[in-house]
Amino acid sequence: YGMSWLTPLGFLGLIGLIVWLIIYIIKPNYQKKIISTTYVWKRSLKFRKKRIPTSMLRNILLIICQVLAITVLSAALAQPFIAAEDDSQKEQIIILDASADMMTTLNDGIETRFDRAVALIHEVTDEIVDNGGCITVILASHEPEFIVQRAGEEFKASIHEKLNALVDEYNYRCTYGIADIEGAMDLAERVLDENPKAEVVLYSGINYTDCGSVTVVNVADINEWNCAILNADARVVENYYEFSIELASYGRDSAIEVYFDVYGVNDALETRNFYESVLYTQEMGSVTLTFGNDAERAGEDPNYILTDIYCYDYACIRISHDDSLQYDNTLYLYGGTKPELKIQYYSTMPNPFYSGVLRALRDTVDTKWDINLTEVRANQEPALEGYDVYIFEHTMPKILPTDGLVILSNPDSVPSGAGFYLGNALQTNQEAFLSADADENHPLLKDVVATNISITRFVTFTNYAAEYVPVLYCQGYPVMLATEGPGANVIVMAFSLNYSNLPIVKDFPALMLNILNHYIPNTVDDFLYEVNETIDLNCRSEELEVEGPDTDLVLDTFPNGLYVTQPGVYTLSQTPVSGEYVVENIYVKIPAGESDIHAVQDELANPFVEQVVELQDQDMLYWFALILIVLLFCEWLLQLKEYF
Repeated sequence: YGMSWLTPLGFLGLIGLIVWLIIYIIKPNYQKKIISTTYVWKRSLKFRKKRIPTSMLRNILLIICQVLAITVLSAALAQPFIAAEDDSQKEQIIILDASADMMTTLNDGIETRFDRAVALIHEVTDEIVDNGGCITVILASHEPEFIVQRAGEEFKASIHEKLNALVDEYNYRCTYGIADIEGAMDLAERVLDENPKAEVVLYSGINYTDCGSVTVVNVADINEWNCAILNADARVVENYYEFSIELASYGRDSAIEVYFDVYGVNDALETRNFYESVLYTQEMGSVTLTFGNDAERAGEDPNYILTDIYCYDYACIRISHDDSLQYDNTLYLYGGTKPELKIQYYSTMPNPFYSGVLRALRDTVDTKWDINLTEVRANQEPALEGYDVYIFEHTMPKILPTDGLVILSNPDSVPSGAGFYLGNALQTNQEAFLSADADENHPLLKDVVATNISITRFVTFTNYAAEYVPVLYCQGYPVMLATEGPGANVIVMAFSLNYSNLPIVKDFPALMLNILNHYIPNTVDDFLYEVNETIDLNCRSEELEVEGPDTDLVLDTFPNGLYVTQPGVYTLSQTPVSGEYVVENIYVKIPAGESDIHAVQDELANPFVEQVVELQDQDMLYWFALILIVLLFCEWLLQLKEYF
């Protein structure tokens, strides 16, 4: 504790001592009087000589009281108080933003925001721990973690070592995705539970309109700017691809120079190269450049470029700018060529129903495959290997293929080891409509209405293995079975399409599409992803090789997930049952929001802190006033003895 003064100018009241001294100097010590006789004077002189020692003491006490009174009054005018002593040590909780925008550099292209933030933390560390405090450092990446936790001066060297490790060129800890700031604040709460007075500081490149109790140190530089490809898309419109490229520039207006190269155009080795310069101002938000086959729109929209691309291998989009963030200047689009799906159709009583619906699916833009259909006639021997899908109608093979999906339609016998047994054929008196389990939404019946399908003849099952699940029923009898579980790949349809309306209703192509999607899923659902996403992977073979900027592995269980942490091209390789080695590519980009390097967010998440009763400063004015009253009272008593 120590005495402090709110208004030190109050001590100017001590000038009153000078005034008091002047008064005492000019004050007369005696008065000259003429009396009629010396008798009284002599008696008075004799009496006064006896009182001199007492009078001198009283005068001294009066002087002391008056000096002290003036001094105390001046001190009271200065508003004295005793500051509450804070015995807690200085502690700072530092949260280091590790989002992609922290990879922004200045013109040298070397020092990033992340580097600058770590350098500042080094300086703060020295300042705090050298003065007896402690420091906590939390890395706010996609999964926040403690780098240093409540470390003091004895760990100073270790703190600097761990901070240096964050910017090590071989293990750079700034991510290419979105930082989990809220998760970092949750970690900060753990420290605040132990010391609620610790200061929370966020080092970031983002501005916040409301920071709450958190101190934000913005490491961005006003000279930084970024020209970005925010997103891109390729979709089929009237049998032609339409490419949309979303662009933006942050920090300055710019003419965005876009290079768009499309490879393997229209089933040829042809490459189409485009160059466009798009004018951009900060007020636009973003601008979209489109390449398509709409001549009318091309005449109205200056950012619409006319093309005639109906298939392609892949496309590369580049913007040519020496800006502050390079990771959003390139983007690849894959998926312009459908993977081949080899299907064999064998029937001793062929009809155009299966081949017709498969060709229709092949020509549908939403179909994921390029369907290659092989039709085997009755006088030929069907293959039992080398195809992705086998359709056997009426006449069954002696054994089942084991390397693909097998559809057994209107079976006249049971292949060895098929796991089901046939009974008698039933003839319905009239057209009978099918049904499905009301409480189950089987994936094969997506967009299929069972009651739309009717049959007039079917074969019953006397028994079937546990891996079979009934999908469709007729008059209570299962007429369609599907296997479930690992390695399951058999569909049994116990009726002929010739005795059903299925080929002429829209539910037939929906049913066939569901069968292909369910049993032969594509390797990936899309070809463009963002950093920190988990990509669902499937496979048409036993193994899938995955190579990318942050991974090199072989997967053998499916479905599986691939968590991606870096932007770039990822290659997926496999050998399907058809035997042809297949290579597919996907592209991973940084999140579009990270390209806005000068973003301003509304509110910063704050950690919860329990309210702590703060020590209050003690006001001393009351005591000084009391002392002044006592001094004035004493002075009054001394004056009373003098005159009374």
